[in-house]
Amino acid sequence: MSATFTSYLETLPNIINICENFEKDVKESFFKVVPPFLNPYYVDRIYDNQREYWFSLTPKFLSYYVPLTRIIEITEMFGIRELEIQKTRLNKIVQELQTVQVVSIFSEFSYRLQLIKNSFAPFLDRLRTSISLLDAQERKRLNEGIHCYLESCNLSSAAMSVSAIENRLFRLMAKARPNESRNLGRQTLGQLVQEYLKDQEKYLKIVPERHHALLNLCNRYRIYAVHPKGLEVSRNIAGSILRLTFEFLMDKETLV
Repeated sequence: MSATFTSYLETLPNIINICENFEKDVKESFFKVVPPFLNPYYVDRIYDNQREYWFSLTPKFLSYYVPLTRIIEITEMFGIRELEIQKTRLNKIVQELQTVQVVSIFSEFSYRLQLIKNSFAPFLDRLRTSISLLDAQERKRLNEGIHCYLESCNLSSAAMSVSAIENRLFRLMAKARPNESRNLGRQTLGQLVQEYLKDQEKYLKIVPERHHALLNLCNRYRIYAVHPKGLEVSRNIAGSILRLTFEFLMDKETLV
């Protein structure tokens, strides 16, 4: 059975299970020999004269491999320094999984999956805690922002990322002024930012001052992303907006 991935934010904390299922599926599908009238057995190596030699290009293999590469791509956004500094190493390891030199020898393939599991294992609780800080709307929108970024859909990524910020800012302001939540719910992000910065005391200074510039910047690029102003949102900008979104949403002082 091949893996199914619907949410990077839900998949990331389960990366060890994904690696284990990947390993098991590859072993059963490509390294298992079923001779006629004899018991099945496993081999450790596939040779270049066998059709399975190129199985790393098959849909079944890619259904695990591609999401795994993408999970590693976003780990740096969670603010876990130990994972950030391992990103280059992890990218190298996961790229090796698809090379024929590694994938044709099961023990080599298994060894690299083990390296990935060992790298993530100490930080899974911290990743789960970070993701738990998001409500359903923020999870959905941030996940779409991630997906669009990884697909190089920069306009969509910026728009979806910032919409998660809009959700959090609305919830913070409504928490400070619950009687005004209906009116606040009708306002755009730009209007919410303007309203908050105009009268921070009214909203109990619920947004840390260090995030004021972030809100203005993200709103500006949201405008560029959703309105045809003739201004491009590059991949660098989309990535920066996505990282700023993580920074805002994962801050303990912006929790609702």
